[in-house]
Amino acid sequence: MAFRFKILSGGFLLLQLIFGLSSRAQVDKQENKVAVQQYFNQWVSQSNLASASIGILVKNATGEVVLEHNANTSLIPASTQKLLTTAVALEQLGSRFQFETKIWYSGSIDEAGVLKGDLWIQGGGDPTLGSDRFGGVEKLNQIWVSEIQKAGIKSISGSVKVDATVFPKYSTPRTWIWEDLGNYYGAVPSGLSFHDNTYKMVLNSPFEVGAVCKVVRTEPEMKHLRFDSQVTGSNDRVDNAYIYGAEGSTLRFIKGTIPKGRKEFSIKGSISNPELVAERWLVEVLTQKGIAVGGKTFNDDQKQLLHTHKSPYLSEIVTLTNKHSINLYAEHMAIWLNENRGEKLTIELGAQSVKEGIRKMGIDTKGMFLVDGSGLSRFNALTPTQMVGLLDYMKTSENAATFNKSLSVAGESGTLKRMFTSSPAKGKIKAKSGYMERVRSYAGYIETLQGKKFTFCILVNNYEGSAAETKHQIKKLLEQFVVGG
Repeated sequence: MAFRFKILSGGFLLLQLIFGLSSRAQVDKQENKVAVQQYFNQWVSQSNLASASIGILVKNATGEVVLEHNANTSLIPASTQKLLTTAVALEQLGSRFQFETKIWYSGSIDEAGVLKGDLWIQGGGDPTLGSDRFGGVEKLNQIWVSEIQKAGIKSISGSVKVDATVFPKYSTPRTWIWEDLGNYYGAVPSGLSFHDNTYKMVLNSPFEVGAVCKVVRTEPEMKHLRFDSQVTGSNDRVDNAYIYGAEGSTLRFIKGTIPKGRKEFSIKGSISNPELVAERWLVEVLTQKGIAVGGKTFNDDQKQLLHTHKSPYLSEIVTLTNKHSINLYAEHMAIWLNENRGEKLTIELGAQSVKEGIRKMGIDTKGMFLVDGSGLSRFNALTPTQMVGLLDYMKTSENAATFNKSLSVAGESGTLKRMFTSSPAKGKIKAKSGYMERVRSYAGYIETLQGKKFTFCILVNNYEGSAAETKHQIKKLLEQFVVGG
């Protein structure tokens, strides 16, 4: 009996130890939670945040709430919205999906190599066509001209024509603001997007502050546009110039300032009719290669496929979209998700396809308002709960690795490269950032110094003071989770 008593006694002591440790862990967890809440109470009381709308949700790996503040309030997400678009695109299209652009010819090729007909470029919604991120127009030059020559075409009696009808003819979102439309980040999607629908404008600034700057050239050349420069030279050493102009207009005027005394200073604008630019580019390239384009009129609708150009895999496009916050790529993905493509489709309908994809993930979409795919519109809204729900869903998806790779790493890559560089949070946060006037947002994953893992979303709307100040405050809050979590 004594022996049996010793075993039971030892077991009792062991149970005491286990329960004691468990209780200690619970106490530590509760203390950490209280510390986080106390820090947040001080953080949210800062003067520039007093009138702001703030939504925050942080959850641990088991789904327990670490911090919550207005988590079910709909707020403007800015570019963190791209996480929704890219996630749904990966889930529905697959990481190895590729957009296709097709080269056709109509008519016939005679024995002398004369194409008695037209050469056609049929757009397939590829946002990367001719992008410098993927070899640029030089790569297209090599591939397309080679395929045309292989077909035995030595001259073209007809014209180079473009078919971009897979997307709407007028694709500017109705809620994008005037200041965005003429600039590179406001480039609108097309069934045949080209060169990221972006051109470079080179300006010359006098040494005199306040003197008007001249437009030197554009690359590629925008022959169809007229430019009215109201940009002046400044003592500031940053680009403060904006290009204004809308879809269908041939006038662009430029306002703001650039550094004074620059022989050449470049800013970037959006191409509103990339189909025309692509057509002119191909005619010029063919002419340079000795393949003359006659421009005669032909009415032969019978086409022969000459070449199919495939985009990079969707996984690569998603990575660039999220790491570098490329609005154009996000809009292309959103539109492509709607199966009823063509002239009747709108960006808004594409955005609804993203929302439907989120609903299919089992996430409640009440209070989610999406009007574009990129987050550039101020009419978009979602809740931190919905964003964290998406992020948690993607952790167990077959596309988890691709999605995770697309996020910026604190102090190392993407839009977070210059943030957290000398911080304990460096390398510990993987996230997407979002920014527009009076909006700052961050969403992603945190790994604490103790090895714990959190999913988080922070949305801040209508703060006072500078964007840099609010960014720094969010940085300090995120560091609190990394160090004290």
